[in-house]
Amino acid sequence: MPSARHASRVLRTIGISARVRGLLAGGERGLVLLEQAVPAHEASPARLERAYALLELGAALRRTGRRSDSLQPLRTAVELGRRCGATVLAARALDELGVAGAVGRRYAFWAPTR
Repeated sequence: MPSARHASRVLRTIGISARVRGLLAGGERGLVLLEQAVPAHEASPARLERAYALLELGAALRRTGRRSDSLQPLRTAVELGRRCGATVLAARALDELGVAGAVGRRYAFWAPTR
C-alpha cells in the first residue's frame, strides 16, 4: 500500500501535469485541465503549486471573458503566494486582479517590489 508521502507526490505530479497541459492546450480544453489541477493540489501539501494552478486558472478565466469567475482563484493565489514568500507569483496575481478590475483597498497594503 502506498504511503501518504507517496500519495502526496502523486497528487502534486498530477496537478503540475494538468496545469502545464492546460497552459499548452489553451482554449476550452486548457481551461478544463487548469480546473483539474486545482483540486489535485488541494489534496496535497504543495501550497506553492496550488498557488500557481490558481493563478493560471484565474488568468485563463479572465482571458475568456469570465472575469467574475476569475476573482476568487486570483485572490487565493495572492494570499498563498504571500504566505509562501513567492512575491513574483503574488505580484502577477495582483496584476491579473487589476486587469479584471478587482484590485481595491484590500490589496493596496501589499504591493511587492520587483
